[in-house]
Amino acid sequence: MITNDKTVNSIPMQKSSLLDINKASLMSVVIASVLGILISIAVGQFGWLTLVTIPALAMAFSTVSNPSLGLMALIIVIFAQVQRAFTEFLGLPGPGQPLVGFLIMVIVIRMLLFNERSVNWLRNSFILVVYVVF
Repeated sequence: MITNDKTVNSIPMQKSSLLDINKASLMSVVIASVLGILISIAVGQFGWLTLVTIPALAMAFSTVSNPSLGLMALIIVIFAQVQRAFTEFLGLPGPGQPLVGFLIMVIVIRMLLFNERSVNWLRNSFILVVYVVF
């Protein structure tokens, strides 16, 4: 900006955010690289079933700590019709009912260990049990 006395005030340049690497992003790259290497070794040793098992274990642990993630997975299974695709086209048992059974187990675990009870938990539990049975 130019003032009346012919002096120029300059604004200091800021560092580009594209080149700014902080510790968190560096750690994310390192963790992702290590996990990728470990998963590729596991697939080489145990076969393609490992590609299904590892995300399933991660989903199981995250669902126990945050049940809403399991409910989101159930919604995806229902609306994407994964249950139907597994049973009709692949001849495999669908993931819907085992997922609901697992969510019931998570509800019971959280009720017993953390003394958590949701609103209308009796009615909701009854609906989940009916879905698993039928």
